Amino acid sequence: TSIPNSSGIIDRNEFSGLWNELRELGLTQHNADSCLQDIDANGDGQIQFNEFIAWLDRHPYGHTI
Repeated sequence: TSIPNSSGIIDRNEFSGLWNELRELGLTQHNADSCLQDIDANGDGQIQFNEFIAWLDRHPYGHTI
């Protein structure tokens, strides 16, 4: 399991680590890049808490991949 660094954000490396674990479910790197781009509203390569909440509001049942 990926352990975040407690910074309050998820950076590209942390997200990629999590995604590697999810690949066992058949998800691809293309899916990861697409999802990260969708969540990362300001394009800084990190997911802030407010971006994640906004994404959940747009996708209340999770991101369809």
